[in-house]
Amino acid sequence: MTTQSSPILPKRAASYVAQAFALVLLGLVHLPQTAFSQEVVILKSADIAAYNEAIAAFKANLPSPDTTIKEYDLQGDIERGRKIGRKLRASHAKLILAVGLKAALVAKLEILDIPVIFCMVLNPDKYGLRATNMTGIGLQISIKRQLNSIRSILPKLKRVGVLYDPEKTADLVKKARHLAKSQGLEILALPVFSEKEVPKTLREALPDIEALWLVPDSTVLTQDSL
Repeated sequence: MTTQSSPILPKRAASYVAQAFALVLLGLVHLPQTAFSQEVVILKSADIAAYNEAIAAFKANLPSPDTTIKEYDLQGDIERGRKIGRKLRASHAKLILAVGLKAALVAKLEILDIPVIFCMVLNPDKYGLRATNMTGIGLQISIKRQLNSIRSILPKLKRVGVLYDPEKTADLVKKARHLAKSQGLEILALPVFSEKEVPKTLREALPDIEALWLVPDSTVLTQDSL
């Protein structure tokens, strides 16, 4: 998501993304309507704004207003999550929504016979999130598709900045710079090695870029940096 007037993703746009994402999630669940009048459990990896927006949109789009929803926050602790997961085995849940990587890993390890949907997980294949009772949506969108979208929204755009940690997303940025040439775009790579470097690096780059492209880099995309 990019904008020429402001390089930061607008909160309203993030909300729209979360709502659309929730609708896709619901489209993956092939449960009878009566199932949603019972119990849905949400496992959240941590109290992060992006996770909360996805959860809010999921709740808002459930097909039955009579659904009982129970929500658990792992607080970033997988062992805490596993204890919760073991308790859920004996619950009456008809569906579990695992939000974030740690919640998804807990669900894979502890939930064996309740349908699980995971979301907000980068590179799910890397973590083996495959089970007969699990499905989900990864956060990967091809670089080419992202650049095409940027070009279609901002056809006169020439210079795009990207904040990234060379230890995490260097290959992605390298590939993007190569593909961008065919789009008539120049990508200004802005390396940061810690979250603390993000504000200063961004401020220094703003005069030289027309848009900021946010890539899924955990050094860059944190609640504080956003």
